[in-house]
Amino acid sequence: MGRERGRTRQLIFLCLAGLNFFFFLGCASLSKLISPPPEAPVEKIPPKEAMSPAAKSIEKANQLLKQGKFEASLKENERALSLAGKNSPGDRALFNMGLIYAHGENPQKNYEKSLYFFNMILKDYPRSPLIEETKIYIKLLNENKELNEQIKRLAETPRRTDYVKVAPDKLGLANELFKKGDYEGSLKENQRVLSLSGKTIPRDRALFNLGLIYAHGENPKKDYGKSLFYFNKVITDYPESPLTPEAKLWVKMLQENQQLLEMIKKVKEVDIAVEEKKREKGK
Repeated sequence: MGRERGRTRQLIFLCLAGLNFFFFLGCASLSKLISPPPEAPVEKIPPKEAMSPAAKSIEKANQLLKQGKFEASLKENERALSLAGKNSPGDRALFNMGLIYAHGENPQKNYEKSLYFFNMILKDYPRSPLIEETKIYIKLLNENKELNEQIKRLAETPRRTDYVKVAPDKLGLANELFKKGDYEGSLKENQRVLSLSGKTIPRDRALFNLGLIYAHGENPKKDYGKSLFYFNKVITDYPESPLTPEAKLWVKMLQENQQLLEMIKKVKEVDIAVEEKKREKGK
């Protein structure tokens, strides 16, 4: 309940910030442009010819990030940080690196590294105008990390298979493959069982297994969206199954995870929009 209230406060915070930015500019779409917290001082972007080498690296890094060139953007931000040291725009370089490692489309996405860079801002730049937004990211990423750890523990918990009194061998191979870490093989075997006809087929178990496979942290093809689909199938198609209560728990955790990721994405979009507007004003 406390976590839900916390997320509600964050959403209210972002909405209020957006209204402030809208009335300040008087010319932009509220759906696209949202301001930073009103109490935070707004960074002023100088004309390009007056930019420091570090600021120029930041601008180049932002363009690379917009193009999806995460590795190149990361290196350019590292260069900016080395040029700026403990001065601005070193805080922006760290913030950008945190964003890069939190980006859902980055193949090298790493929330631990993202948290590291955001925490560096709190430590080295306590008066940065990015502080409040940084704190929001840290809170969201920590909650996401906690949920992922719960999901991983649950996925690795041994499951009952003896409740199936009829034809228990139907999923024997699928379960063995899952235990060995052969997720692709187990996936195909569970799908094969689902394709069989007859009243003795443990389809609820096969669907549940598919949900587990896609939720497992060590599965290279982990996909929480697909995991949600299969757990929901257990709930809707087999409401009396002994697996349904656990499937409901899975659905709750995975939905919370998705909500957190959406909030992280929205905060990121806010920051990019604000940066672009400030850059336009500085030209």
